[in-house]
Amino acid sequence: MSETTRNIGITEDAFITKMEVYLKTQYTEEQKSLIKEFGNGPVFCFADPGTGKTYTAIAGLLDAELFKGISGQNIYALSFTNMATGELAVRHTRACSSLGIRQTVNFQTLHKLCRQILSENYRKLGMMNFQTSGQLSMESAYKIVESSVNEWGETIEPNKIRNVVKACESLNAALVFEEDNVKTKMAFKQCNIDYKLFDRIRGLLFYYSYLSETITVSNLLLYTLMLLQKFPEVSEEFKSKCKLMLVDEAQDLSLLQLRVISMLTDNPVFIGDMKQQIYAFNGACQEIVDAFFRMYPNAKKMQLTRSFRCKNEIAEYATKIITYNGIGGENFTGTGMGGAVNLYTGLD
Repeated sequence: MSETTRNIGITEDAFITKMEVYLKTQYTEEQKSLIKEFGNGPVFCFADPGTGKTYTAIAGLLDAELFKGISGQNIYALSFTNMATGELAVRHTRACSSLGIRQTVNFQTLHKLCRQILSENYRKLGMMNFQTSGQLSMESAYKIVESSVNEWGETIEPNKIRNVVKACESLNAALVFEEDNVKTKMAFKQCNIDYKLFDRIRGLLFYYSYLSETITVSNLLLYTLMLLQKFPEVSEEFKSKCKLMLVDEAQDLSLLQLRVISMLTDNPVFIGDMKQQIYAFNGACQEIVDAFFRMYPNAKKMQLTRSFRCKNEIAEYATKIITYNGIGGENFTGTGMGGAVNLYTGLD
């Protein structure tokens, strides 16, 4: 297939039809529309549950490489966990095998990609060595904060230190740094300490990694952002390699992750379902969509609305709940009539 699909004159619709034959599948019109957008510029696709977003994303990657001619080595596909990224890679590899081509797309977690970029450029930040570690233990953080606050001649109640450490991690992920914004956040309010002391502790915890030349996982993206902002040539060099970046489960992005991604590619394809957001505790937020379209004002807005997991009656009932909570889903449909929703009285 790799030879014939590069022939001049074949249309993209004809290519997708040919791919359906080789993969023994059939795409919906919504899925075909999304597939054809891969490699054309920034895209944000809102995918309802069970609509085949991973299945469609794999086809989009194949279309970008085989029809549009983007080398697989210049395509990156990211998710948030090793398991999710591994599933993407396995399904793509199987599809490549069915098409008779070699799999060359870069499948990585965002953290692994940032670790790679830092390992190649850490000397630019003035570090002589670079290594990563797990989270700074609460015990270690507690001791660092307690001893430093005492040295500064300040006081902080021991039971507040944990809240301060957690607030620093949360606000870093959400890229909230300005005083007025910090003061409005519940994470800061729960610390119940003066802002100046909080800000000083926050800086202490961040630069502790720098001084020890051991970057914790929680600070990995923040150091990557600092590198990319201080040295734009690093950002430009990576963008020159990354012609397309798929970001799966985009509803779980934090503003920090979005900002880092925006400095690594000019052609992102975000696919996610805001109704399945599970990482709000880690900085993921509803504002991620608005932030995306501010960064990419000309981005295409796509949808996958037909679920293959349920019948219309179940989709219609779910829609009443989804739309009531203001998170979209108005066009959510099932595979046809024949489903049943039963209501039962729960226990007190």
